Amino acid sequence: MLQEIIFYGRGGQGAVTSSELLAAAASYENFYSQAFAFYGAERRGAPVMAFSRISDSVIYKHGMFFEVDSLVVLDRAVLPKLKDIKIRKNGNLLINASLINLNDLKKYLNFIENVKVYTVDANAIAKNEGLVMAGWPLVNTSILGAFIKILGIIKLDSLLNAIDENFEGQIAEKNKKAVKVAYESLKEMGEIKNE
Repeated sequence: MLQEIIFYGRGGQGAVTSSELLAAAASYENFYSQAFAFYGAERRGAPVMAFSRISDSVIYKHGMFFEVDSLVVLDRAVLPKLKDIKIRKNGNLLINASLINLNDLKKYLNFIENVKVYTVDANAIAKNEGLVMAGWPLVNTSILGAFIKILGIIKLDSLLNAIDENFEGQIAEKNKKAVKVAYESLKEMGEIKNE
């Protein structure tokens, strides 16, 4: 089993941290994992892609990939850029949104066959938990809480342990609460079929 995941957002939203926390949580489940990022112009708001691989055996692949099992979109503003990423058959797409129109979404996607679409309002969750910096909601842990539910191979406790490993005090508590709320708030929007 090898899962390849891209977190796609804008600088300052926490895509890189999402990827790193996912890899750390996977290690608690005795999986092999990788996390790395690609930055455009290094500034807040610039597009950022973070990559994760999770496997039950040693991972020999290294470097970026653009065909994925799951794509996690931290900001709807990057939707027009998704054509460069191919989602594999029966793949997953998680979008930071309260709702999404599947027919409108299809024009942005490059997929092989049958993509399951999910949403979570990570912006609202981050704001409610006080996870805001310079006016931007930090959606990384919220989106990740929803994503591990989709992925189904990483326990909630493993992600909470990874957060404790990377954050301290009130920041850790706020992020753990955001994870739990997002985990319970995930919405399955349906499936898009390649016709």
